[in-house]
Amino acid sequence: HGVVFFEHNLLTKVPHCVIECVATPKEIDDQVPLYFRKALQELESEWSTHKKIIEIKKEKGGIRKQIPKNFPYFNVDFNTAYGYAHVIEDVEEYKKSFAHEIVGSLLEIKKSKILYPERYSKEEL
Repeated sequence: HGVVFFEHNLLTKVPHCVIECVATPKEIDDQVPLYFRKALQELESEWSTHKKIIEIKKEKGGIRKQIPKNFPYFNVDFNTAYGYAHVIEDVEEYKKSFAHEIVGSLLEIKKSKILYPERYSKEEL
C-alpha cells in the first residue's frame, strides 16, 4: 500500500493545521501524484500571484523552508518521499474537501460519500 499525507494550513483567526493520512492501493500509487498535480494546476485563478505548484523536497528543507511564513497553504506528500504545495490565495474560496475529492476520485468513491461520510457510534466501532 501507498500512503498520501495532506495538510491544510488556512491561517484563520485561530491558527489550526490539519494533517490527514490515507492509505492507497499499490496499483494506483503511480497515479496519485499525477491527479494531485493536475488538480493543483487547475486550482484558483489563472492570474494567481504565487506559483500554482511548489515541489516540496527534503533536500530543500521541506515545507517549512519552501512556503513563506504566515501564508495559508495546502501540502500533499507521497509516501514521505516528495510532495507538492500550493499557496492558497483566497481562503474563503478554497474548498476544504479538495484533497478528499481527489483521493475519492482515484478510489472511485462517490462524491456524496466523501463530502458526507457516515457517522458511527462508539458501539458500532
